[in-house]
Amino acid sequence: MAKKFEEMDENEKRQAFEKWVSGRTARRGVSTIRRKATAQLIKAHQAEYNKLVVAAGGTVKAAE
Repeated sequence: MAKKFEEMDENEKRQAFEKWVSGRTARRGVSTIRRKATAQLIKAHQAEYNKLVVAAGGTVKAAE
């Protein structure tokens, strides 16, 4: 079972924090890549995407 934060000494707290930061950085990187890939995919198939949005009850902003 994992130790509670209050029960850890300073070194263990620092290691736990560094592990959390590295995991957070990795998660943020994956999220950024996923958002960029989704945006590229939508842009490549914009007309079909707009039809699906309207079919689902949404509205589409007119192209400028």
